[in-house]
Amino acid sequence: MDIRTKAKTFFSNWLGVILAAVIVALAATFGGMYLYARSRLDNTLAWVTQDINLVVPGGFTASGTTENPLTYIYHVTLRVDNPSGDTASVTISDVNILLDTYTIPLVADGEWTKSVPTGEVLFEGDISINGDTFTALAARGTVRLEIKGNITATAQYNWVKRTSARTFDRITSAEFAAPTS
Repeated sequence: MDIRTKAKTFFSNWLGVILAAVIVALAATFGGMYLYARSRLDNTLAWVTQDINLVVPGGFTASGTTENPLTYIYHVTLRVDNPSGDTASVTISDVNILLDTYTIPLVADGEWTKSVPTGEVLFEGDISINGDTFTALAARGTVRLEIKGNITATAQYNWVKRTSARTFDRITSAEFAAPTS
């Protein structure tokens, strides 16, 4: 048997096995990288979409009044934390402040789509409480303050990109003082 025949016999017997081994190695390598990236991104998205809180102290503060009609303006500061090593693009929307039985929309002060690297980013907005509502809340003293809204986050690691969206609901309390002046 000459060398050509031996080589031909070897390749016809083992070419399928070698090709299958190469395909399995490539699939395992890229599949593992994909699963790692996905797990890493899911962790980041879970943090930034669940770890949203009212800044304490000073996250809910009186910032002024207007006349005709009398309106009290309160500034609200929300904090989104990201302890992971990946940056996420976060959008907060449809935020309402519930003060006992009153529902007041939160109007964004600046951008509400921000890049959230490792650390924290603040989202700010204002609510306007009319005079009658404020007087009723001040008569109650401490009231239940609930913040409801939607948060969407997108993050990318290498070629893998993931998006997560959910509603958030934070409950605390606020104290209203009787109007001075």
